[in-house]
Amino acid sequence: MAIEDIAFEADYPQPPEVVWRAIATHEGLSSWLMENDFQEARVGAEFQFRDRPRPFWNGICDCKVVEAEPGRKLVLLWNFKQDAQPTTVSWTLTPRPGGGTHLAFRHSGFHGFMGRIMKAGMQRGWEGMVRRTIPFVAERIAEGKPIPPRAEVKAYGKRAPQAAR
Repeated sequence: MAIEDIAFEADYPQPPEVVWRAIATHEGLSSWLMENDFQEARVGAEFQFRDRPRPFWNGICDCKVVEAEPGRKLVLLWNFKQDAQPTTVSWTLTPRPGGGTHLAFRHSGFHGFMGRIMKAGMQRGWEGMVRRTIPFVAERIAEGKPIPPRAEVKAYGKRAPQAAR
């Protein structure tokens, strides 16, 4: 049985091309999500996210880019080498009238008992990333500052207010 998707939306003051740099580059993803060997947002590109192991997860997530429209949409097949039923993660960027970006995030394709565990373990984390850490990284990029290191982004995410919904 399919399980409801994880879905969040947020509005950021930065234009889509700036938000894209936060969600679709090695440096951007490393700062707010996980260390990775992502090279480019190109359909068919495969890469790994790496983090500390947790219960029910070895700390490695093999991903494949299944859709990439620069400045607009990035879709990944999530953990496609280890899971019999991999999930899909997508970010859709839409320019807002008057400037800024609307981001729609979706993690879909959860199934069965392990899907419920996976969703329960990821929902709060994804929400914090969409509402706090992605906008923090995008703001730094827009200001022309270096993308902040992961430790700084994590610390900010714990104390920052949520982005507008």
